[in-house]
Amino acid sequence: MKTLLDFSFKSGTGHPSDDEYKIGITQVTDQLFLGGEEDVSEVFPQVQVWVDLRSEGAWNRIVEIPSHITYIRIPINDGDAARADQVFSKAKDIIELSLTAGEKVVLSCQAGISRSVVVAWWILAKQLCDAEKAWSILKLKRPAIEPDEAFFTFISQNILSIQAHKTTIST
Repeated sequence: MKTLLDFSFKSGTGHPSDDEYKIGITQVTDQLFLGGEEDVSEVFPQVQVWVDLRSEGAWNRIVEIPSHITYIRIPINDGDAARADQVFSKAKDIIELSLTAGEKVVLSCQAGISRSVVVAWWILAKQLCDAEKAWSILKLKRPAIEPDEAFFTFISQNILSIQAHKTTIST
């Protein structure tokens, strides 16, 4: 049975999907996948959870959700800095719980290059204890990523502060 959690807020205008950004699904880790709305169904056979950050709008592609998928919708418009902390924190927490439970997760927004990338970067930076290394991995695996500059404050407060802990060994 499909579980549906919908955290929709009926405000804002959002942005329509853009076919020029159809770049496929990217496997970020063994359990975490990243994609746009045009690609998300490609990975459904491999995952148990879909976290959908697409904005509200009639232009959203209608996606047939298989019964084995737990669908979690937390809409945010690209560049909506006012809601970034609330939405991205909720998405990160849900994804981390799913990953800890051994589930595979696909995280998406319209094109899979901005909103979903911010959350994936945050999760990967926490796992690696290194924001710079996490960004390098994401950029290598999905070169088209480009978080909206309106999210810079959120990124600098929550992600860029995650740094590898350097330890020294005294002899």
